[in-house]
Amino acid sequence: MQLTVLTVLAGAVASVSAAGLTPKATVSTFHLVARDLTNSPIDKKVIRAKDGQLWVGLHVGEQGADCDKDTPSSERATFFLKDDELFLYGGEEDSHQQFGLDISLEDDQNLDYFNNTLGNPNELVETHGWSIDPGSTLLSYRNHPFVACRKSDGLFTVGIFTYNVDPDIICYRFNALTVPASDPVSCRYSERQPWEDARKSDGEDL
Repeated sequence: MQLTVLTVLAGAVASVSAAGLTPKATVSTFHLVARDLTNSPIDKKVIRAKDGQLWVGLHVGEQGADCDKDTPSSERATFFLKDDELFLYGGEEDSHQQFGLDISLEDDQNLDYFNNTLGNPNELVETHGWSIDPGSTLLSYRNHPFVACRKSDGLFTVGIFTYNVDPDIICYRFNALTVPASDPVSCRYSERQPWEDARKSDGEDL
């Protein structure tokens, strides 16, 4: 499919060091909840993180995370923004799991998180452009909504909607509502080689 919505910002993040992306003690952390006004199966579901991706439909105990303590907060993915970049919360001085968008892939596979101490996974990955609307408190990427695409019964992977959706996959556009995390728990979320499954399905060598 042809992608016409996003523009490649090649090299935009190459000059930013991983150390410079480490959060400070003043960061505001939050959880995400899917909101879809069409009353789809994903509406009001908590968004969790596992194996390098975001998911809707994972149950309590299924999130892939090693957390400092076991609390209700640790059962949800905890996020924060630094400027216009999005991170998973790993502690005040050790948050290196960052989100990137690979605009060459279809929407159900375009969003992953990765360890930024290892550098940007490839030249097509964009990390800048995240924001929270102060009125609605919705998180978006360059004003694009999110999309959740079915992988199995009741389980959906999360991407950014760019009009590049496989018509054979059941997907729902949704908004991501931010919910303040007043007592954030430091977690290390399970990873994979970024965009590994997508590239395997395209027949690319890793």
